[in-house]
Amino acid sequence: MKRTCRFLPLMLALALALLSACGGGPRPDTDETVTAAFEELLAADYQVYYLIYGDGLAVDLNALGETDPGDYAPVVTEGCTTRAGLEARFKEVYALDETVKSLLSARDSDGRDRFQVRDGALWRSTSLSAFPYETVEGSIVLKSRSDSNASFVFEENGLDGSLYET
Repeated sequence: MKRTCRFLPLMLALALALLSACGGGPRPDTDETVTAAFEELLAADYQVYYLIYGDGLAVDLNALGETDPGDYAPVVTEGCTTRAGLEARFKEVYALDETVKSLLSARDSDGRDRFQVRDGALWRSTSLSAFPYETVEGSIVLKSRSDSNASFVFEENGLDGSLYET
């Protein structure tokens, strides 16, 4: 009995080591999981561009004409009513601060700032911009990958109906 108790901690440690080696630890990414992660990121990118250039940020049209008729209206989309809220949404998608800053300084189709801050509230230009593309579902193909990079090819439909390969 003493001999069994003395080896019990060693046997438990060995069992734990074997268990982690058999799938209990972190699993390597497969091509499928990398592609799925890219599809999620591409969808998030599309949503951000819809917020900026489409009609994704709802505005209070009743406020039009209060200061400059037809130009800007306050954003009423939950979580995005301030510049900080919109910036936080962008940072959920993009790792680089330069990308976030660029998106926050986007221009509308008339060349004006897309967003303004008035009394702490975010206002959006009411001039809708052309929304550039839509990814063709099922077209994403992983072309190559390494430990730190992956390259994909996918098809997009432009607003003009043309098909692009990116």
